[in-house]
Amino acid sequence: MVWVDGRFWRTGCPSQKLENKHHGPYHVIQAIGTHAYELDLPDTVRKHRVFRVSLLHLAADDPFPGQRHQPPHPIIVDNEEEWEVDEILDSRHIRRKL
Repeated sequence: MVWVDGRFWRTGCPSQKLENKHHGPYHVIQAIGTHAYELDLPDTVRKHRVFRVSLLHLAADDPFPGQRHQPPHPIIVDNEEEWEVDEILDSRHIRRKL
């Protein structure tokens, strides 16, 4: 299991600062030479399956207690991934003076 560096992944996020730093974790299918690996990406990820070693980070085998092992699966709506919200914990309304 490896994490893929998210620097070169373009998503619909409005700011690079808010982007995910790493994507995954994904299973390694096979080594391609000495500097690249083929990953088992889901069909919703439209990326080439081979990544160079410098973009991969080994995923931990023993996560901390309480850490989720599997992320929730996205729901496909209008050919885009969306996630269901369980609950809203807090909100704030800011009123602007005109």
